[in-house]
Amino acid sequence: MKTMLQQVKMTKKKRGVSEMIGYILMISFAVVISSIVYLWLRSYVPQQQLECPSDVSIMVKNYSCDLNSHLLTINLKNNGKFSVGGVFVNIKNDPNLKIATIDISDYISSGSAVPIGLGVIRFRQLADLEPNDETSLVFDLTSANLGTIYSVDISPIRWQEENNKPQQVICGDSKITEQLTDCFLSEGGPTCSGINTFTGCSGRTSSTCVDSMPFSLYCKLNVQNTCVNKNCNEIPAEQCASVGCSVPNA
Repeated sequence: MKTMLQQVKMTKKKRGVSEMIGYILMISFAVVISSIVYLWLRSYVPQQQLECPSDVSIMVKNYSCDLNSHLLTINLKNNGKFSVGGVFVNIKNDPNLKIATIDISDYISSGSAVPIGLGVIRFRQLADLEPNDETSLVFDLTSANLGTIYSVDISPIRWQEENNKPQQVICGDSKITEQLTDCFLSEGGPTCSGINTFTGCSGRTSSTCVDSMPFSLYCKLNVQNTCVNKNCNEIPAEQCASVGCSVPNA
């Protein structure tokens, strides 16, 4: 009888140990699975994107459009508090467009800067443009046949360290738009001559001047942001006669 009781007690002890081992194994399995899921999620969920500092800023000091050589020169200054490594440059040759969409990075003149692909222009010698530094970008647009260039959009680019690797960061919030005046670079020279006699430009708001028809055809904003008549060589050939301009050989 005593031996039987001892066997029963031993069986209960073994059963208790087995159940405890089972619990431990279940908990260990759950911990392992949780760790795997955590590591997977950590690699799967996108990391926070790098952003440019808010004080990144560039400005166009001046520009020139040379009709004879078809060169567009843009002189830039870093007027911000952080270095800038390069830029995107897009131009607008249609006054009815809201934004500049034509990438001219492939036309950058040798020695001015370096196009490195996907529209990115790196400054000379791959050096950053430090605060208060200036540089010139020269574009040879001889073969581009763009006609009149109305504005240029320039977006700064920085290379910032992340995980000990330089990452390209586009400073979209620091993009600038420069309105260009008398920038006609079409092959063969101006299409019209004479004096634009259109009387609807004076007193127009800046948005009406450049965005609303027919004013956007015949009017432009000057450096004082005042709506004035375009020169005849800035008006499409088919519209010249309607505002007093003369078509060559007409």
